[in-house]
Amino acid sequence: VQTCALPIYLVWDHFSAVLRSPSCPRSGSTFDHTRRAGLELSAFLEIASPGGGHDPRLLTAEHMHQFVADQRQREADGLPSLGARGVHGKPSIVTANTRQAVFTRTRLLLRGALESGEASRLGLDRGFITAMPPAGKVAQRTRAPFTDEVARALADEANLQALARDHDPFDRGLRDAWETIIVTGRRCGEVLNLRLDCLGRYGGLPMLWHDQTKVGNYDAAIRIPERAFQRIQARQDKTLAVFQERNNRPPAPEERALMALFPSNFHNRDCRHALSYKWFHNGFKNWIDGLDIGRQVPHQARHSLATSLLRDRKSTRLNSSHITI
Repeated sequence: VQTCALPIYLVWDHFSAVLRSPSCPRSGSTFDHTRRAGLELSAFLEIASPGGGHDPRLLTAEHMHQFVADQRQREADGLPSLGARGVHGKPSIVTANTRQAVFTRTRLLLRGALESGEASRLGLDRGFITAMPPAGKVAQRTRAPFTDEVARALADEANLQALARDHDPFDRGLRDAWETIIVTGRRCGEVLNLRLDCLGRYGGLPMLWHDQTKVGNYDAAIRIPERAFQRIQARQDKTLAVFQERNNRPPAPEERALMALFPSNFHNRDCRHALSYKWFHNGFKNWIDGLDIGRQVPHQARHSLATSLLRDRKSTRLNSSHITI
């Protein structure tokens, strides 16, 4: 694909600034989205602008309006991207999410060039930059809670035994993690990344300590049922046994503080690294397929718990009103 040099230049300039920043992103998605935005704009300008867009002084607001209209048309019709390619080299289809990412990152690139003075140095028209609109919000489908039939199947003892026996033969904690997700309503990542010393009793009540990294809450505590407390305690003993087997000694206090409750088996002698979501999801998906209950995902447990809590709260209020009357 022929591309215009201007957006690619702005992308590399942006990457250089980001990598020098003290708030450098923790994941590659920022770089992937920015790269896609540069490719999309570059490929479009090569086709639809004077001189292929290689002279920034010739670009006007009208060219940006055309680029925006082209992206929205591709999203609406499910057409392939002009510049981005998938894993196997096939053109990537423009979706609402990819279009939103392209708009957000293109706007960021151009506004950054405007603020740094780079746009003025290149002779890039301010109207071209300001014509790039905000991305807007993408309507997202929320996950429905488990139906009563599905919930019974997922909590059935025989099915849970099959989950551990058939999909976790080395007892790395697939069933324990799933049951913890069910009773706590925590995100999968929050449960899989639990530290070894995540339990405690406070005023006689069993509590689970975890990190809610998605919302920036760390060392958050929630009350859990006694059965869940005992199950996690048993998993702690198994993890300590794994450390003992790998190192021929128990962990020192400072080592124990860094250990994961569900340690991975891959290059993880100190048991610091937790099981990956990919490993958990593969085992869970294969289990679900064997139960023949349709397509279900672990995150629905979070919505199911919320629905149950709301139902119980409403029932409690009705009962209280009845007693008062």
